[in-house]
Amino acid sequence: MNSNPALIVLEVIAVIAFILWRQVRTTEVASGAIRGPIIIGGIGLLNLSQFMRHHVVASGEIAALVVGLLLAVAIAWPRAHSMKVWRDADGRWFKRGTPMTIVWWAVLMVSHVAVTIAVPAAFGEKVSGFSAFDGATIMVFLGVSLAAQALFTEHHLQRCFPGQRISGISLAK
Repeated sequence: MNSNPALIVLEVIAVIAFILWRQVRTTEVASGAIRGPIIIGGIGLLNLSQFMRHHVVASGEIAALVVGLLLAVAIAWPRAHSMKVWRDADGRWFKRGTPMTIVWWAVLMVSHVAVTIAVPAAFGEKVSGFSAFDGATIMVFLGVSLAAQALFTEHHLQRCFPGQRISGISLAK
C-alpha cells in the first residue's frame, strides 16, 4: 500500500473518475456486474489489512467506517433508481446514468467526507482531514457502494419487468 497522501488522493480521484465515466455510458446490464465492485472492494480490504498491521486505529475511525459503509449502501438505492434502464429488440438489458446519478455520487462523496470528519470528532479524536485510514478504506467504501448499486439495479429490473428478466446478479459473465 502506498503511504504518500498525495499519491493516494490521485489514485482515488482516478478510480472515481473511471467509475463516473462508466456510470454515464450506455452499458449492458450483465450478469457479472458484481465482479468489478468485488475487485475494487478486495483491493480496499488488502490496503486496509496492510494498513492495520502497522497502525493503531482509533474507535472513532472504526465507527466512521461502519457509518460510511451504511451510507454507501443507503445512497446506492436512489442512485440505482436514477439509472435509465431499457430492453433492446434482441432482449438485452441496458443502463445509463442520468445527471441525477452523478448528483447521487456527489452526495455520497460529500457524505463520506463529512462522516470521516464528524464521527471521529464526536469520539473526541483529533481530526486532520483526509487520514491514512481514510486512504486505506476508500476502495472498500467504493466497492460496497457499487455492489449495492448493482444489486439494487437488478432488483429494480425484476420488480418493474416481472418475468422478463431471467438472469440475475452473479460472478459469472
